[in-house]
Parts: sequence; structure tokens; C-alpha cells
Amino acid sequence: MSRGVSFLFQGSVIHGTPAVFVAVLGLAVSMAWGGPLWAETPPPGGADAQVGGSAIVARGRIDVPIRMTTLYASTTTATPMVARVSVVEGEALKKDQVVATLSNQDLASAVVRVAEQELRLAEEKLKAVQGPARDHEVQAKEAEIDAAVAKQRQTASQAHRANQLRQTDAMAAAAEELRVQEHAEAQANLEMARHQLVAMREQLRTDRAIAAVERDRAEAQLAQAKAELETTLVRAPFDAVVLKVFAHDGGAVAGTGIARIADLQSLRVIADVPEVDAARVRVGNEAFTMLRGSTTPLPGHVTRIANVVNRQNRPDPEAAAPSDAHMVEVEVEVNDLASLPPIIGYETTVRITP
Repeated sequence: MSRGVSFLFQGSVIHGTPAVFVAVLGLAVSMAWGGPLWAETPPPGGADAQVGGSAIVARGRIDVPIRMTTLYASTTTATPMVARVSVVEGEALKKDQVVATLSNQDLASAVVRVAEQELRLAEEKLKAVQGPARDHEVQAKEAEIDAAVAKQRQTASQAHRANQLRQTDAMAAAAEELRVQEHAEAQANLEMARHQLVAMREQLRTDRAIAAVERDRAEAQLAQAKAELETTLVRAPFDAVVLKVFAHDGGAVAGTGIARIADLQSLRVIADVPEVDAARVRVGNEAFTMLRGSTTPLPGHVTRIANVVNRQNRPDPEAAAPSDAHMVEVEVEVNDLASLPPIIGYETTVRITP
């Protein structure tokens, strides 16, 4: 017989009622529940859990949700001040919603505007050196070289012809000298144009590389400025509810942070199971949670078993001094999270079936 039933009678007659009748009545109530009888309060003796058949019944509470965090200012400013707090306690937040704005936002915004202007100038410069105008300059120099090559070939032919004429005509000596001089000048001009073309192409590559680097640097500076601007805004990292606001308009950011928020859709129930029974509990075990003041059990399952034993001083109604209980926290996830009130610390009773 379960302990939840057996403690109902301790003698043959209770208040004039036969013990057998009391036992049968308790068993009927237990069967109506689908398992051992359990209540909001623990059995006499101050124990936090009771074993009824194979089930473990323990005190529990709605505890900290899986996602709960305190928001802090992440700015590089040594002593950040709060310009504006945009939320109140109990307010529901959406992910990335602004919770507070810091006082250095105006300065950070100005830095972003300057960085945006520098990026525009760098992009215009890169566009100019990558545009067709500079390519046209190179093409013009290439055309100049083609003309110089033609000129060089022409003067070479003329010099050769003058040399042939000189063999038959003494009067042609002066003409030959002139043609040779013209050929030498054409050759020199050609070499100069070729060197200029090489230098022009190298300068164009250098100018384009420098412009690209300056553009990349301007982009990086803008990204850094925007990141610094973002640090002046304290945002909610996930959908949540504001539990506590620590900051106020015009105040310094204290070590307690800006606000504490929690995703109350991820609440868990924590059952305090005696260490002697904890070894029987496994992750995945069926668990039913009864809220204080409710008669409806909420089905769920065990999701975590703590790896440490907590020593708790629990009041024992039959003892002169508090009992020293060794408890293991067992986390239970209720199937219907919406059925849990969003109140951390709300008392429950949990029945776990190992």
C-alpha cells in the first residue's frame, strides 16, 4: 500500500471509523487519480518527498527559465550614462527591441556620418581610376608608339636609300647625313614612348590598387563606427518579458546592468528529491506537476538531474529543530508550458514515476 494511503490510519479506529473503511476510501481516491494519493503538503515528519508504490512525490517550484539574462552596456566608454530607458517591468519584448539608449549615441552617430562621407569619396576615387578615362590615356600612348614605329621604319628606309645614292652621287652625301639624323631621332622617340607606356601602365595599376585599399579601409572604418553606434543601444537578444529594471534616465550604468529579462515561455519546474530516491530517477521519466491551489495535474517529463546534493534546512512539524535534508534538484518540463503561471518560485508538488 502506498505511503500516501498508509499514513491515513495508525490504529484500528480513527475518530470512530474502522481503519479498513478508511483504507478502502483512500484507495478509491488514489485509483480515481490514476496513481498514489498525493497532496500539496508533504506527509507528517517534514519530509520533502514520499514514495508511493513506485512513484516519488516531491515538493517543487516554478524556477528560472532556460533563457534569462541581465542586459549590460557594452560600450567602450569608461563611464556610460543612460540617456533613456525604453521599457518598464512586466513589458513583453520582441527580439532586437531597444531596451535603453546610452548618452554617447549622438557622438557615435556623428562618427558614422563622417565615415560614410569618407567612404563615398573613396568609392568615387576608385571609380575614377577604374573608369575608361585612364584606359584611354594608355590607348593614346599605345597609338603614339605605333606612329613612332612607323616613323622609325620610314626614316630607316630613307637613310638606306640615301646611302645607296651616295655611292653614285657625291652630292647625295649631305642628304644621307640628314636621313641618318632623322632616323636616330625617330628611334629615340620610339624608345621614349615605350618607356612612358610602361610607366603609365604601372602607375595605373598602382593608382587602382591604392584606391581599392583606401575604399576597403573606409568600409572598415564605417563598419567599426556603426558597431560602436550599436553599442549605444541595449537590445533584447530574444523575445522576453522584463523582470526588473535597474537603470533610469540620466543615471550611470551600475554593475547590476540595465535590466533583467526572461523568456517565460521556457519555464521549468524544479522538484527537490531526497538523495536516497534521486538514484531511481532518469531523464525522460514521466512526471506530473500539481500547482498550489489547483487539482489538475500537468503532465511532463524529467529533463535534467542535478549532479550535486544540496543540504536544506526544512522545518519539521514534529521536531523541535529543523531537519537537515539532503536534496537533489530534478528538472521537469511540462508538456503545455502555457499552463504554468509566469511566476518564478510558485510552489508545486511533483510526482515522478521512475
